[in-house]
Amino acid sequence: MGPQGWRLDGPLPPFAIPATLQDSLAARLDRLAPVKEIAQIGAAIGREFSYPLLRAVAGRDEPALRTALVQLEEAELLFRSGAPPDARYTFKHALVQDTAYETLLKSRRQILHRQIADVLRGEFAAVAAAEPELVAHHLTQAGLDEPAIEWWGKAGDQALRRSAYKEAAAHLGKAIELADKLAATAPSTTSASSRLHLQSSYGQALHWAEGFGAPATAAAFARARELAGQVEDPSERFSAYWGIWGGHLNRSEPAPMRQMAELFLREAAAQPNCPEALVGHRVSGHTCF
Repeated sequence: MGPQGWRLDGPLPPFAIPATLQDSLAARLDRLAPVKEIAQIGAAIGREFSYPLLRAVAGRDEPALRTALVQLEEAELLFRSGAPPDARYTFKHALVQDTAYETLLKSRRQILHRQIADVLRGEFAAVAAAEPELVAHHLTQAGLDEPAIEWWGKAGDQALRRSAYKEAAAHLGKAIELADKLAATAPSTTSASSRLHLQSSYGQALHWAEGFGAPATAAAFARARELAGQVEDPSERFSAYWGIWGGHLNRSEPAPMRQMAELFLREAAAQPNCPEALVGHRVSGHTCF
């Protein structure tokens, strides 16, 4: 200890205290071996889970499942609100959930996440529609990249409609990360138009979350322009054009702004009864002004 207080001479051991707690929690779970699997399934679902969802995934008979949950409550690993079949359960601490989850083999984790995603999409369609990011998370953890991309895209679009722009950018960013990984490692069924939609939506989310002038926004729309060249239908390119034009406007770059405005208007005006033609005229007029 120096005159100014305590001084750290080296790095702290990583997770020294949590590791000790995890050992203790793992030992408590082992002592509850007959019901440990229920804790593991709950941990795969999340920090909080409902009784109906757990029952659907676990596939246990009612008496056995309720007995297991009571034992986990008595061991103070779970808290319950309400009564089955309408009960909700919460792990006492995030570390309890993490410990139960870490005791699962990777192969078993993937199977559980796939089962959870299937149950959400099948028996809990209303929950899946309201919270598509839950389905996307479980599909991602199950290693099912193709459907995960679709559901992260749904989650991003839904967040955009709610004006939750940072959330939308996060969801769409995950969809894009998976799509790019898949394209680099294996044939993908994600169409060029779907990939462009993800990128344009991502740019829109960043525009509202960080502004047109943000480097991330500019990079997102620049990538959208690259992808737009792979799409035959012009109507699918207009969102990317608008974002690129807006970036040039924000950065006071008149020459590329005029180029993009002319391209937008030319392609929009060439389409019969194209509603984007109005936007094209507005963009062109704003550029001339």
